[in-house]
Amino acid sequence: MSSGLLPLLGLLLGASVASGLRLYATVAVIGFLGRSGTLALPPGLQILAHPWVILVATSLYLVEFLADKIPLVDSVWDLVHTFIRVPAAGRPRNDAGSCYPFGPRIPTWIQR
Repeated sequence: MSSGLLPLLGLLLGASVASGLRLYATVAVIGFLGRSGTLALPPGLQILAHPWVILVATSLYLVEFLADKIPLVDSVWDLVHTFIRVPAAGRPRNDAGSCYPFGPRIPTWIQR
């Protein structure tokens, strides 16, 4: 196993699990850590360090946080995001792993 593969695998597994729980917070934190230079993002995930991506993810996290406080809005939010979180949790693995020629990849026709 390559020495750079293990940290990448840890980042991808951690980000995928966290995305399934709090998608926007995960994107904002990973983007902020990449932007500040604390975390070396793989080429496929460097877009997360863009200031607009961090701003939008942080804003959506605040909306999600407030939506959790209102019972009916919370239920609708969770219903909609049930279909958003699953593909979004797998997306970092697909994007960051694109620089390595191994492992299963999501076929292009599914991504569209």
